[in-house]
Amino acid sequence: MGICSICGRTGKLFTCRLCGRLVCARCFDPATGTCRECSGGRRLDKVSDEPFTNDLRGA
Repeated sequence: MGICSICGRTGKLFTCRLCGRLVCARCFDPATGTCRECSGGRRLDKVSDEPFTNDLRGA
């Protein structure tokens, strides 16, 4: 149990795969593994087939 870093509710938390925030179920999209801030506040219907990487060396 913890406090959601977006809405402040207490409960089970999930980690956003993009930003690392700990968020509650209402602020987390399990289909994409992202919080509502990283998904633009919307739930996405399709998850990209492209593998996720956080390697920013080439950026």
